Amino acid sequence: MPKTEVAITIDTEFEVNGALGRPEERDPVGEEGVYRMAGGRSHGLGFILDTLQEHDLHATFFVEVLNTLYFGEAPIARVIGDITARGQDVQLHAHPCWRYMKGRKQGLIREGEYTDSFMHFDGAALREVVAESVTIFERLTGTRPVAFRSGGLHVTRGLYPALREAGITLASNIGVGLFRPVEKELQLIGGIHQIDGVTEVPVLSYGGEGAFSRRANKVATVIGSSWAELRHILIETQQRNAGPVVILTHASEYSTEDGTPSARHYVPSVRVQQRLKSLCEFLNDNRERFDVVTFAGQREAWPGCSVPSDRLLTAPLGGMLLRLLENNVLPRLGMN
Repeated sequence: MPKTEVAITIDTEFEVNGALGRPEERDPVGEEGVYRMAGGRSHGLGFILDTLQEHDLHATFFVEVLNTLYFGEAPIARVIGDITARGQDVQLHAHPCWRYMKGRKQGLIREGEYTDSFMHFDGAALREVVAESVTIFERLTGTRPVAFRSGGLHVTRGLYPALREAGITLASNIGVGLFRPVEKELQLIGGIHQIDGVTEVPVLSYGGEGAFSRRANKVATVIGSSWAELRHILIETQQRNAGPVVILTHASEYSTEDGTPSARHYVPSVRVQQRLKSLCEFLNDNRERFDVVTFAGQREAWPGCSVPSDRLLTAPLGGMLLRLLENNVLPRLGMN
């Protein structure tokens, strides 16, 4: 049986932190929210990079670049430098709200005049935002991006021609368990799909046990899925020969914030960190069954391919109950 391809993807982004709606009370958060230092160690980006290196795995970091309109280029350039220094893949991520934050900073945008969804842009505006993002990415990295991910996984059909025009051949914009696109043809739960000249490889969506088992209401994430669920999904996908499996995570998931208006403190999330460790250990120990890939590494293999995604995976009841315990009950008891 062929190996199942697994892509670990990390959205690496600065935080608006509610500043669009309440600029007098809140400020955006830059590098601090990516590295999340506590006890002299990074419990964000540094933890992820260390864990991948420990298990000799490579991942794709979708790095958000429009934040440079607010922060300047130096902060995110340092983040990119740390990622590439570890031999990891960097691709393009964009949140259009930063264009409005720039206007807010300059006093040009009034409250209510902003959006962070690509669904709210028409064809010309989509091409403009994508082209601007690509230009910034090239300045930061010295290379053109191979792959793109839209902010919040908000996607519309018109985005794909804009990506194609910008020379981007791969995308991972869809995660229906998190955000369900309006267009039915974009409501894809996984697989590989050709959309207007761009190869879309969605974040895997699956169904929870019980009443929602026949609907993709979850995406495969480290923070939102228990390790039992992720392990089940990987094994079942491999048995069905139904890959690839795209898993989503963020640098902000591996600690919680215990902040005040004047200071931010981060507390390591032990259980979430252990999930990433378990995932990487499992993939490392089962290399004969799983091939951990990056979007840059698949730039020639995936374009032109078509892998259907018409069979919904469902999580086991035990895994779902464990997720509820770990994500909802224990944190309320003060147990990270």
